[in-house]
Amino acid sequence: MTLHDSKHAFAWIAFAAGVGLAGPSWAEGLYVLVSPHQTSYGLGTPTESDADLVRLGRTGLGPSMASNSEFKGRLGYQLTPNFAVEGGFVDLGTQSYNTGLTGGLKGLDAKSSGMNVSAMGIMPVNYQLSFFGKVGYTSGSLRGTDSLGGTSVSISQDRNSLGMGLGGIYQITPSIGLRAEWERPYSDVNLLTFGLQARF
Repeated sequence: MTLHDSKHAFAWIAFAAGVGLAGPSWAEGLYVLVSPHQTSYGLGTPTESDADLVRLGRTGLGPSMASNSEFKGRLGYQLTPNFAVEGGFVDLGTQSYNTGLTGGLKGLDAKSSGMNVSAMGIMPVNYQLSFFGKVGYTSGSLRGTDSLGGTSVSISQDRNSLGMGLGGIYQITPSIGLRAEWERPYSDVNLLTFGLQARF
């Protein structure tokens, strides 16, 4: 996320936190979020992971594709009707490549995951529906190993970045809500999430 984007995201959070719209849909207190999600990498452009593979001697990179087994788990706390903080684990799935290496063409899988903390600005619309924007920090890693023709290639890349997201939540009951959101934890990674949020 660029500095320009960060300023806009922080401005949005500050605005939302200052809006005097409180509602039962985002009552203060502890909550937990569990969400499966779809990950996309690069949006058709080279990713940070591609550059790391090139440095490790891979050539002829085919388009990367992510697995569909990703998920995230977050623990959050609603401090005011318009502001919350949350943090937890995010699984960014497996990037699968067809790549060149001395001796031929080989498939390579690289697993990515990390920890994330975020600050959220919230705008309740009515009793059940609220929208939110958030900014956060993700600290994660990319790991993978394969071999071909007696040559072993390992990927080991630490990734730390500011990120942002937008979404909404619809309360099914006072304690259980459906939450949908788009997130960009890294500049080349987009997450689209649908999950359940439970309040205590």
